[in-house]
Amino acid sequence: MKISKFLLTHLALALGLVLFTSCKKDESLPGGDPPTLTVSATVLSGGSLSDNGTVTATDTVDFSIDVTAPAGFNSVLIGGSGNSILDQGDAGAADLATQVDGIPFRVLTTASDGGGLAKYSFVAVDEIGQRSDTVQFSFGITSTVDFYQNVTLGGFENNSVGGFYDAIENSISNLITAPSNSSKIDLLFYHTNTSGYVIASVDDTDADMTLEAQTTSDLDNFPTRNSTRFRTFITAPNFDAVRTIPDLQNAYSSNVQVSGLSDVTNLVSSTIIGFQIATERGARVGLIQVLETAGTTGSNRSLRFNVKIEPE
Repeated sequence: MKISKFLLTHLALALGLVLFTSCKKDESLPGGDPPTLTVSATVLSGGSLSDNGTVTATDTVDFSIDVTAPAGFNSVLIGGSGNSILDQGDAGAADLATQVDGIPFRVLTTASDGGGLAKYSFVAVDEIGQRSDTVQFSFGITSTVDFYQNVTLGGFENNSVGGFYDAIENSISNLITAPSNSSKIDLLFYHTNTSGYVIASVDDTDADMTLEAQTTSDLDNFPTRNSTRFRTFITAPNFDAVRTIPDLQNAYSSNVQVSGLSDVTNLVSSTIIGFQIATERGARVGLIQVLETAGTTGSNRSLRFNVKIEPE
């Protein structure tokens, strides 16, 4: 017999097994071969989803389960890992509720499963306790924000590891190439003994003074000096939990300590700051998570960080 298609809106079940049991059992059914099942998946906004495929955090996935049970269908065991929760208490609601051999169910989802991996296993059980082979299905869940990892910027005097950053294209320029790319430079990095490790906008006065002191260059020579602005937080947002655009916007707007900054000084590992690129660049907001600082002299200075930013 066939079990009707059931809907999984998101993308991962809480650890454990969920048992769907038939409303009708016939204890007098004869024996037979063990049940068999097939599982297929379709992304509602796209096409078929293959095992080990990838979806976006806000996609809806439809799973279809087909069972053949010569000895009579009894149940399907579904196990998985992730953040979504199957709530049979809401089974009677019309939204998302469908039928599995007469038993309705609903999947409650979270919107922040991006950056993870959903794993499912399916097993059919017949009326005499025989089980089918386990069918396993997994897929990656990508974030809906742009996520750049392990970005490394060097100091002004480092010509091999640049210190000027394009947050939209995740591109780095050094002091030689930055002026010609100035319209795309959103921030820069430098270090001084008094201010420590610093992220600043290109229109920041202290950054200009430091560049002049450490090199023979001048930010006034940049054709464009984008006015990126930064903010610090009373309580740092959970960077890893930011996977969707609403997550990012909420994190950027919550627990703000100071905003409107043209630079943030004395950065250390684990510091998280917010930023908004210039209006001419789209005024998109983002978060920077400092991973590592290194070196205090000349070309040895560096800053390594992760970035999450609203997509275009």
